[in-house]
Amino acid sequence: MRNGQCNMSNSQRMKSRRISYRKFNSIVFLFPFVLVSIIGFSNMLIDPYGIWNLLNFSFNTQKVEKYNHQRLFKAEDIIHLKPKVVLLGSSRTFFGLNPDYYEEITGQKAYNAGFSAANTEEELAYLRHALVNQPGIQQVIIGLDFYSFNEHNSGRQDFLLDRLEKSHINWNDFTSTLFSQDAVKASLNTMKFNVNNKFTEPLIFPNGLISASGIKQFHLLGANGQEAFARELEVYINNYQFYYNYKYSAQRLQDVRTMVELCKERNIDVKVFISPSHATQWEAIQTSGLWLQFEQWKRDIAAITSVWDFSGYNSITTEPISDNMKYYWDNSHYKERTGELVFDRLMNYQSGSVPQDFGRLLTPSTVNQVIDEINVEREKWAKDNKKTTDFVKGLKQNR
Repeated sequence: MRNGQCNMSNSQRMKSRRISYRKFNSIVFLFPFVLVSIIGFSNMLIDPYGIWNLLNFSFNTQKVEKYNHQRLFKAEDIIHLKPKVVLLGSSRTFFGLNPDYYEEITGQKAYNAGFSAANTEEELAYLRHALVNQPGIQQVIIGLDFYSFNEHNSGRQDFLLDRLEKSHINWNDFTSTLFSQDAVKASLNTMKFNVNNKFTEPLIFPNGLISASGIKQFHLLGANGQEAFARELEVYINNYQFYYNYKYSAQRLQDVRTMVELCKERNIDVKVFISPSHATQWEAIQTSGLWLQFEQWKRDIAAITSVWDFSGYNSITTEPISDNMKYYWDNSHYKERTGELVFDRLMNYQSGSVPQDFGRLLTPSTVNQVIDEINVEREKWAKDNKKTTDFVKGLKQNR
């Protein structure tokens, strides 16, 4: 009996050990899964990139990471909002065209799909993405910039074709925004920023427009007036992605042609314009030896479609540089007030309130005349503003 009891006791102990091992193994295997799930759910709630939009708390109200992930959140916004009016372009569109004002004058909601350093390949890709998610698009407004046609401007690293032309978030974005180390850092940064900063407006509005607070926080970084102009102009003049060693791309021109054709095929009203940067931006082109190429670019665009030209030396673009400008943040980026004038001209709204010299329609029959007019205006402006032209020339680095 004692041996039997002993054997039973040993058997029970072995069975107990096997159960303990199974429990331990289950815990070992389940713990990483639970931990990863908690991390993913936390990142989804904090939502540093502004793509999940589940809940807003005091510690995640401002999505501070959105500015550095513009191509990500705008792709997701297009999926969720399905806009019928899309505004395309670079950071000039992103900073200056307010969809709320467009709605005020047209009664239609629009989405600002502009993002920093955009080239035409990216703009075309986001137009296709918008068409997939909203076949009923009614109007597309495209802001064009000469630098976007530089072959060396290959766009930013966060541009991924794989996330586009889908009606849902792709697997790579799903995992990277929820489970990556970068996502954890972004969530921590978002919470820290919201604890330490209080803003009365969103840094980036739900309609895709960056706010004045966002521009000051992310772009100007405390600079204004002459300092902001010098910093931005120096980049344009000396960086190969912009005007240094510029190489005009025929493919970028084809991208514009494709965008226009896509819209026409679908009976979508398309309006194209050249961004109204400050006069010093055009001086940067002159200083870089690209003026004749700039003029030919306008002829090439006009041969594809009629385009409103807001460049040149008009009553808006020649605003004197100061710390508190009405129409400009810097040489490249115009303010919302300027964007409202652009909308007024494009939509033929209150045209009497728009300066007559702001916005001239380029067509094959008018483009050369407009070019001649701008050259005359530049000659006069440069003569009266030698200090400003010398300021721009002085930013060019000797190589």
